[in-house]
Amino acid sequence: MDVFNDFLLDALCKHDPLLPKYTLGGIGGILSCAHLKSKYPAVTALVAEVHEKRSTSALSHPVKTKGKARTVVGATGRIKFSYINRARKLLRAAVMELAGMKKW
Repeated sequence: MDVFNDFLLDALCKHDPLLPKYTLGGIGGILSCAHLKSKYPAVTALVAEVHEKRSTSALSHPVKTKGKARTVVGATGRIKFSYINRARKLLRAAVMELAGMKKW
């Protein structure tokens, strides 16, 4: 899901000139963008929550970076399968938000 969000942000930044240039893999860096938060709140909620949830996964990287500072993440574990219900709601809201902006 994090990879999907990565490509979603890449496409969104190419489409909306008011968003900054996006580098694949830079999800954490774009989450502070005011334009993204104001114009795409559902997309921001999806990306932020899934990215945060991923960082607690045992399969994610055990180190977080903020600027040049690197910190070791605490205990990681499994993401419960029931989280898919929450992620589905976030994804639906984000898709509806983007579909509502499309001029058909």
